[in-house]
Amino acid sequence: MSTPSTPETLLQAKNASTSDLTPAPLTGPGSSVSFNLSKLSPPSALYVERDDSIVVQVASFLGGSDTVTFNARLLTVDGVIMPIQRQIPCLPNNAQNSVTISGAEGFLLTASALTSNATQRGQCFVRAFINRGAFTSLQPGQTLFADYITLNQGTSFPNGRILAPEESVGMVNTLGVNAPAAGSDFQIQIPTNTRVRIMSVTAQLATNATAATRTAELLIKSGVTTVLRIPASATQIASLTNTYNGSTAFNSTAQPVTDIQWLIPSNLHLAQGFSIVSATANIQAGDQWSLVNMIVEQWLMGV
Repeated sequence: MSTPSTPETLLQAKNASTSDLTPAPLTGPGSSVSFNLSKLSPPSALYVERDDSIVVQVASFLGGSDTVTFNARLLTVDGVIMPIQRQIPCLPNNAQNSVTISGAEGFLLTASALTSNATQRGQCFVRAFINRGAFTSLQPGQTLFADYITLNQGTSFPNGRILAPEESVGMVNTLGVNAPAAGSDFQIQIPTNTRVRIMSVTAQLATNATAATRTAELLIKSGVTTVLRIPASATQIASLTNTYNGSTAFNSTAQPVTDIQWLIPSNLHLAQGFSIVSATANIQAGDQWSLVNMIVEQWLMGV
C-alpha cells in the first residue's frame, strides 16, 4: 500500500518552479477519434422517391372554421433544402380531409403541423404518412406522426407521437338539444365520427295541472334498441318544475325537493349511433322538457 503524499501549502505552491507547475506531457498514442468533413452521411434516414407521396389527413370538431398548416423540409438530390407548405382546410360534420403531396425526391428532414383555431387538445387531429404511389393505391410506407394538435402545440417528424384519435386525453365539451315539443321526450344523438364519455346530464321537466304521477327514466339507445335503463330517484306530480341531474354518484347531502337524480354508470363511453333519451311514463300533453345538456369528454373516431 502506497504512502499518501504530504499536502502542499499555498506558499509552497506559489514558490514552486515553472517545471513543477507544468503538467507532464501525455505518453502513448494520440486521439483515435476524428471527424469527416466531406462526403458526410445524409442527415435523415427517410428518403422519398418521386413515386412516393406525403399524405396528410385532418379532422376537427371546429369544422370549416379550422385549418391545419403542414410544413416540411426536403434535402433534394442536388443538395438544396426545399421547403414544403400546405394549408389544409378542415371539413364540416367532423369529416376527414386528405391532401396528397407528391413529385419531390430527396431526404425528408423535418415535418410539422399546427392548427389555426383549436385551443383545446382533442379538437383537431392530424395524421401524416408516406404512401407509395397515389393515395388510393393503399400502399403506406411509414407514418410520420398522428396526434391531436392546437394552435400552440403542434406535432412533428421526427420525434412526434403516433396515436389513434380515440387514445389519450379528449376534449371536454357540452352537448345539448333544443326543447322538444310539449308532451314529448328529449333525445341527444352522439355526433358523427365521435366517441364520448358521459360526465353528467341535466334537464328540467315542467308538468301541467293534469293529475298524474310522472316517472322519468333515462335511456341509453343503440339505434332503436334500448341497451340501458336508468331510473329516477323520485317521481313527479302535476304543477311542478323539477330539475333532473345525472352523474356517476348520488349526492348524499340533502337535496331540494325539486331535484331528482339519475345514477349514470362511471366511465360510460358512447359512440356514433348511440343516443340518450328520456322516457317519461304518464307524460301529459302540456308537460315540457327544457334546458337539456350533457358534459362529455369527446374524441374524434374513425378519422
